[in-house]
Amino acid sequence: MSATLAPQRWFGEFSIAPGQRGRWRIGPLELLVEHTTGEWRVRRSYANEPSTNENLPRIEQAESAEEGAGDRYIVADRGSQLSLLPLLPDRAVVARPLSPVFVPAGETVRLYVSMPVWLQLSVGAGHKTLTELPTQTLSDTWFGPNTREGELCYALRSRCRLTLDGDVVRPDRAITPVRIRNRAGSVLGLERVRVPASQLSLYAEPSGRLWTSEVALERTEDGQFASLSIDTGAPLEARSALPLAGPRETPPKKIAIRAFSTLFQ
Repeated sequence: MSATLAPQRWFGEFSIAPGQRGRWRIGPLELLVEHTTGEWRVRRSYANEPSTNENLPRIEQAESAEEGAGDRYIVADRGSQLSLLPLLPDRAVVARPLSPVFVPAGETVRLYVSMPVWLQLSVGAGHKTLTELPTQTLSDTWFGPNTREGELCYALRSRCRLTLDGDVVRPDRAITPVRIRNRAGSVLGLERVRVPASQLSLYAEPSGRLWTSEVALERTEDGQFASLSIDTGAPLEARSALPLAGPRETPPKKIAIRAFSTLFQ
């Protein structure tokens, strides 16, 4: 992979010889990976705004290594190969629309939720994993019907778009289509929607845009139950996309959940 690639193709295989370092700007994340004999040093920082710099990633000669700067990983493999692989978050993501969304009785809506990806760093011919880190730091949130039932998730503000027309491709984010059907006789308010990120697969289009599996959420007729299912393969909009990473957890085929508040709030 060339060191002069456009920023939307920040992932893949890179060659960083001892005495060199790689520099990436992926959304708000600035990543510096330095290779010295027998070890790799990883430094990261986060900006308030995503980068628009088109000169990254780049491979450059490293200056003298700063003692104590960054995390040090000691490895036996002296090879120069560094792999960066996008991954989805290791927990479910709770998307809160910027303004409340309501789905009337009998209606079906398909929304697009954009979430920041993690990245996995590995080195050598055996792809020895060094670390995983997020491209954006997300806050924790509790999601469930009460304080005793539920799970710890990541919180995310989302536009929950109905269309992607004119949307700028963000290399640090993956798009999840979420199909919601309200079969109950009352309006469904979507102040927060749980997206099972750790159970989704990740795909990449040739353009570099990242997608996940499509999620289908359904509120049953009595309004007290809900079902969750995850489609296989890339979504319809991204049939040319290739798989990058499978789910962290085995996804359910289709499950019924007694309290629909475990999916919608």
